[in-house]
Amino acid sequence: MTLQGVKTDIINIIYADNILQDTAGHYLYSYPVIQAANPACVGAITATGGSITLDSGCFLMPGATNPITVGNLIMFHNQNGTALEYVTAVAGQVITFGGGDPAGLNPPGKTLGTVADLATTPGVFPPTTVTRVWMVTYYVDATNAQDPQLIRQVNYPNYPAAAPVNPPTAIADDIENLAFSYAITSSTDPAGTYGITPFTNGPGNASQPISPDTPAQVRAVNVFLAGRSEQTYTAMSAPQYLRNNLSTQVSIRSLSFTDAFVTASQQTSP
Repeated sequence: MTLQGVKTDIINIIYADNILQDTAGHYLYSYPVIQAANPACVGAITATGGSITLDSGCFLMPGATNPITVGNLIMFHNQNGTALEYVTAVAGQVITFGGGDPAGLNPPGKTLGTVADLATTPGVFPPTTVTRVWMVTYYVDATNAQDPQLIRQVNYPNYPAAAPVNPPTAIADDIENLAFSYAITSSTDPAGTYGITPFTNGPGNASQPISPDTPAQVRAVNVFLAGRSEQTYTAMSAPQYLRNNLSTQVSIRSLSFTDAFVTASQQTSP
């Protein structure tokens, strides 16, 4: 979204739901859909990934805490990889992932990333777990330029192309800018991707990591948020908005620590 000539950023945050339980205290990901024992889970996954059936003894649908419903994202995982699908229907123990979903995740026959790709042989899956995940999107909506809003959107990538199951929610008014930059450790590229350790070739401002740097080297996210008052300050000779900015840095879980200092044990004698 462009506001006052400045392009604002958008960010998607994806994380696993680790609180979804059924009435017996089982988590959705506690057991594979199908397993022989400890306990036996007699579920089923269709060959195309169009639906799954969960054993009620391993997870009683739809769950007791924020039950599974249309619009949820379900991640499949086994030794062959990972795939993500969009829930289009829930009936009893069956979760359906119909084609034509707004996220475009479910149609079979794609080259990569489908549930069918996770089968060892067509229709035969190794132990496969399923987990609900949330995709949360933050962006600035300046449809009303006089009242730009910070929006939080859950699990819907194409709003307003169609009516979403989870409508966007305004969480702050009069937000004029939202910007993100990413700190990369051990930057060594000639152009100088922005980093957090001493730069070999100086700091840069690349729109994406420049080889040999990769996204895997991202260690922190820098957040900039700019807001203003709702009304102009009329005590001034030329009434203007009162503005304030917020800057912070968020460490990415499990990626925020890197050895950036030389310790005594690493030093050599002069």
